[in-house]
Amino acid sequence: LAELTTSDLPKAGEKLLDQNKNEVGQIVRLVPNNNAGVDMLVELRIDAQQTGTIYWQDKLLSFKELPYSLV
Repeated sequence: LAELTTSDLPKAGEKLLDQNKNEVGQIVRLVPNNNAGVDMLVELRIDAQQTGTIYWQDKLLSFKELPYSLV
């Protein structure tokens, strides 16, 4: 489970690959920039065969919200 802020999303792929170079599907805890927002879990799909900074520079990440309860 990696933690990112919303400002990290454009480079989230690079950050995740730096931490977990061989992961294919990762669950990420997305933390809003301000404290007024609600945390959510996001699943990022990463192709382990195409990793590294060069690959991620021009790629948009696909992600989906997962059910997540703060209770």
